[in-house]
Amino acid sequence: MTRVGLSYKMYDMARRINARLDEETGHKLEAIERARGWSVSEVVRFGIELVYARERAAFGPNVLKLLEDEGFVGCASRGETFSEDYKRHLAPSLDDKT
Repeated sequence: MTRVGLSYKMYDMARRINARLDEETGHKLEAIERARGWSVSEVVRFGIELVYARERAAFGPNVLKLLEDEGFVGCASRGETFSEDYKRHLAPSLDDKT
């Protein structure tokens, strides 16, 4: 895919779609076509790129996987019940500080 101005031109088209739009969405599509001088395909491609970019920005890479890959998740594993009895494990080191 190459970017030309604000529109996208796809070469070696991989997928053809057929969509049904309600009346309001159809009017919005026509308004975008007129305002930008784009074809329906260009509007759809641009919309997909826009949503994809927003999703990537909002969620980015899988943070949990990144932390696991770096060894951060699980580096202080204390067993399955640690969240329930962590105070018992911490008490001796806290006593040493006082």
